[in-house]
Amino acid sequence: MVKPMPSVLPENLRLLVIDDEEEVREGTQLVLESRGCIVTTVAGTETEQLLSTIKQFEPDVIVSDYRLYDGENGLDAIRAVRQVTGRDVPALLITGDTAIDFAPCGEMVRIEVLYKPVDISQLFEKIAFLAERSAGDIEH
Repeated sequence: MVKPMPSVLPENLRLLVIDDEEEVREGTQLVLESRGCIVTTVAGTETEQLLSTIKQFEPDVIVSDYRLYDGENGLDAIRAVRQVTGRDVPALLITGDTAIDFAPCGEMVRIEVLYKPVDISQLFEKIAFLAERSAGDIEH
């Protein structure tokens, strides 16, 4: 039996999805847009692409894969977005590597971790949590 997906995401929530796999970016975008989110995607932390994207679209929440191409990682991507926006944009880091202990990392401020395989209802819940927690600082 397939569980229905909850509609817990705030309407018009602006999400930046970062993943080096095009199919994953497109699939994630479709799922999130089906829940009323406004989504844009980038492949990694390439400065020119990221700057251009952020100038046109300042996200409320970042959703990033941990392992990106060319040795980059999701923490690099989150750091780059935060540097460009000048604020601690809340973020969801998705990883399949359960051996990584993110707890001692000082950069984990306002970052939630979700382990693969990702359950879609958990994805929605984590994003909704981050959006709710940061609603006071989000300005468009």
